[in-house]
Amino acid sequence: MDGEGGTLEDLVREHLGPAVDDYDVEAVTADYREAVNARRSDTGMSLDENSDVIADGFIDDNPRELLDDAVFNTKLSSIIDLHRP
Repeated sequence: MDGEGGTLEDLVREHLGPAVDDYDVEAVTADYREAVNARRSDTGMSLDENSDVIADGFIDDNPRELLDDAVFNTKLSSIIDLHRP
């Protein structure tokens, strides 16, 4: 996703930083994945639980750009706020 082979969970953990132990990382990651997938639903592309890309047929556009757009334009901080202890 970021060119380094990270997962959505890695991004969540990095964003949470020292507060990571205060959160249900699995739940935050699941909500983040759902939001990312919703942004890409029109392309037939989605992420599974392992952050692997699933394509429903041929993707006309650059899949990396589509995925990066969805990941980085989904408001992770807003999702984290929903899980604030």
